[in-house]
Amino acid sequence: AGGIVVFVHIPKTGGITIRNFFERLVEKDHSRFRKIVVSNYREWESWRWRMNKFSRGGARGKVIFFELHGGGDSLNYFSDARSEIHRWRENALSQN
Repeated sequence: AGGIVVFVHIPKTGGITIRNFFERLVEKDHSRFRKIVVSNYREWESWRWRMNKFSRGGARGKVIFFELHGGGDSLNYFSDARSEIHRWRENALSQN
């Protein structure tokens, strides 16, 4: 079974440790794990629609680690991300 792990990375709170853990999983098994890091509004816009597809079953058994990195213009997309993440959750629940 696949899924999406959403990680909100607030700088200076130990987030690199969590990111490194998932990077090791990706290195061990590219077929099951994928890591995506979003750190600005442009990247958020690029990924949000693909993540919506993944949440509707498009991940095909992969576990996707989706990191929203704080800092910079993160406040510009964090509020937007909140509603999208709720939508992804509803999509995923409807698949199970």
